[in-house]
Amino acid sequence: MALVFAGGAAAWIWLEEIPSQFGIKILYPWDVGLIVLITILGALYFWVKMPSEFRLIALVTVVMGIGVILQRLAYAGVVVYTKMGRVIFAVAVVMTIVILVVWNIYIVRKKESS
Repeated sequence: MALVFAGGAAAWIWLEEIPSQFGIKILYPWDVGLIVLITILGALYFWVKMPSEFRLIALVTVVMGIGVILQRLAYAGVVVYTKMGRVIFAVAVVMTIVILVVWNIYIVRKKESS
């Protein structure tokens, strides 16, 4: 799961734009509002409905949501999303993956000891 997430995150970070024939166009500011809503609902779902072992996925949902929001704001010209911004977000994604892997190792060891 971590490899799939890392691969998807890496592809998303380095791709500048999805070709328009593959997407649905939702105009600014509605796109940002929709992404904020999806991020909040996704994080709440993982926090409330999932067992405590999976609650850290809510953090992953929020990090990815923030990245998408920053990207959409950059396309709209509201913020400047430079190469350094992509690097900072990539570091945040990698740190989130490391935290997720360490958390999963902790949960597995905790279950094995009980």
